[in-house]
Parts: sequence; C-alpha cells; structure tokens
Amino acid sequence: MNTLETQKIRSIIDNYRLIYNDLNYYEKNLENMVIGKEEKTESKISFMGIKIKECILKLEQERKTEKEFFLLIQEKYGPGEFDIETFQYKIKD
Repeated sequence: MNTLETQKIRSIIDNYRLIYNDLNYYEKNLENMVIGKEEKTESKISFMGIKIKECILKLEQERKTEKEFFLLIQEKYGPGEFDIETFQYKIKD
C-alpha cells in the first residue's frame, strides 16, 4: 500500500475514535443526569439527543467511507484484510 492509502486508513481510524469519544462523553453526561450529579432539564436532554444523532450520522458516513475505500483497495490489490497492528494489507491466498 502506498502512503496516501495508509494515511486514509489512519484518518478513518482517527475519525472513529473521535466519534466514539463523543458518544462516551454524552453517555456519561446522561448517566450523571440519571444519578443526579448533573441537572436534568428538557433543554439539556434535547441538546444531548441532537448531539447523539449527529454522532450517529457521522458514524454512518464514516462506515460508508470505510466500505468504499476498502472496495477500492480490494480492486487494486485483490481480496484481503487490513492488519491494524502492522498497518499492512494482507492478500488472501
């Protein structure tokens, strides 16, 4: 794989990480509201719902981007898998 392809994979991984960090943040806020550590208001709950929906849309888009990218990689190099530990695309025999 070339440098641009490797950078694209790193970008996809980073984007997933950011999305999941945001979702974890909102989940903790909601948990704090449930246990009374944070004030529970209609506007805060509505805001959290909007933010969670935005994260879900980003996640869906990132999954689409990932799928399209790996289809291109498979067309270029053949069927295989990407090893996240070594950052190598391993062609299936």
